Amino acid sequence: MAPMTNKVNSSLYGTFSTRDSLGDDLGVLLNNGQGELKLVNWYETPEYADMVKLMRKWNQAGYAIKDVVTNKESENTIIKAGKAAGNITHMKPGFAEQQSKIVGTEMIAVKLAPAAANTSTVNSVMWGISQGSKNPEKAMQFLNLMYADKDIVNLFSWGIEGKHYVKKQDGFIGYPAGVDENNTGFALNQGFMFGNSFLADVWEGNDKNVWQETKKFNESATRSKALGFTYDNTSVKTEVAAVSNVVNQYRLGLEDGAFDPDKELPKFISELKAAGIDKIIAEKQKQLDAWAKENNVK
Repeated sequence: MAPMTNKVNSSLYGTFSTRDSLGDDLGVLLNNGQGELKLVNWYETPEYADMVKLMRKWNQAGYAIKDVVTNKESENTIIKAGKAAGNITHMKPGFAEQQSKIVGTEMIAVKLAPAAANTSTVNSVMWGISQGSKNPEKAMQFLNLMYADKDIVNLFSWGIEGKHYVKKQDGFIGYPAGVDENNTGFALNQGFMFGNSFLADVWEGNDKNVWQETKKFNESATRSKALGFTYDNTSVKTEVAAVSNVVNQYRLGLEDGAFDPDKELPKFISELKAAGIDKIIAEKQKQLDAWAKENNVK
């Protein structure tokens, strides 16, 4: 069993950093967007260099699964199969209990950084109605139900009462007799996706006050000064395509420790500049400055 695995198409280092990526990491704000609104090339920072050097040490020490760069299995599948002990990921109150239920063995969560909120973390869980929807008004009505109706939230989060879950003592819910995660037929464990998860019943094994703790967690999050800013890359889409190709060539290899950063990181930075990353950052900075002025953000 390897100590660590990664998410599919993500690095061993996962989501851990102190930056606001502003959506694509092509021009970021350091310190979770708490300082001046000055964009930098993330891949050129000392923080990034230190991180990829650490990942190189981890890889050479055998801390990662062997096929970490080409891995196409989810982290949960790998851990459930006993191939790895854990991974780095976003967390929240009740996360260890959630993961324990998914992988079928007890998991422990260790907090490495304070909670942070930026535009990307908000937009990643947004719902919308397709422009081509044949019944947009009905779709909107249903979305409203997902945020107001406890039965709808429980249905999507846990399944059908009496079949996939039953109410237990002390206000918890859990599997009916003879049912577990292997034969339930409905074990998404993705309640955060379906509207107002605070309306959902609490699964046994969790803290009874998990939703109150989650609200406190959300309210305590450090908010980036650029929260609400969305970047339009239309004017530099050629450069974005070229830079993205360079990122795809180097990033996972560096962040998974497969590449020697002393040799490959300087090449990475040089090719990013040749592909036009400085032009992208300048355009994003221009838009950020205009947004900040309009919204009185300093």
